[in-house]
Amino acid sequence: MRRIPESFQCGSLTFTVKRVSAEELEKRAGTPAYGLILYDSQEIYIQKAGKGCSVALAWQSFFHEYAHALLWVMNHRDKCNEKVVDQLGHALKQLHDTAR
Repeated sequence: MRRIPESFQCGSLTFTVKRVSAEELEKRAGTPAYGLILYDSQEIYIQKAGKGCSVALAWQSFFHEYAHALLWVMNHRDKCNEKVVDQLGHALKQLHDTAR
């Protein structure tokens, strides 16, 4: 399995992806979380896999935050709709996992 990317382009923007501890992520998010996106600085934070966060959950968190980024770049009204973002994130992870 490939590693979660350190950066990616979405439209004309480059997002950086940082793997951080659960404690650092909670400090940045203000609440326990597996992922966080900061739109203005194009940064995504993903909890490192380990105790409390499996590799699969870290990947799912990445695709969830990627879905936020994609919808934000599209200026889509659902960019903060967690239900829509989560469904899109699951579909993207499934594509990633099953592509041949």
